[in-house]
Amino acid sequence: MYNKNLEKVEKQDGCVFSVYTASDQTHIGVCDYRDVNLVTRTATIGISIGHKDYWNKGYGTDVIQTLVCDLFKRMNLRRIQLDTWSGNERAIRAYEKCGFSIEGILKENEYVNGKYYDTIIMGLLRKNSM
Repeated sequence: MYNKNLEKVEKQDGCVFSVYTASDQTHIGVCDYRDVNLVTRTATIGISIGHKDYWNKGYGTDVIQTLVCDLFKRMNLRRIQLDTWSGNERAIRAYEKCGFSIEGILKENEYVNGKYYDTIIMGLLRKNSM
């Protein structure tokens, strides 16, 4: 995922990146960072692997690890957070695999396919990632 163009991105603006497979350059999703606070050295990330053929193959975990590593090193962040809905168990497992832990729950805050779900807020401190 790392691209030399990352160095040209304005840090505080955040950025959205396309995610491609290394083997055949198939576009399989996007990831981003936003809500950058250079004083508290924090940011929020997100990821979506929309191409279902590439689910459960480690792509999401690889993208998260790459993005987190880049943000901690290049921007000297100390904390990264994200959120998802409680029904997205695959994402929660991937985030935990990358070192994120659940920090909060917003009860019935998401409405997905006609049902209410909790919003799961997860965080990762730099000292816990390396």
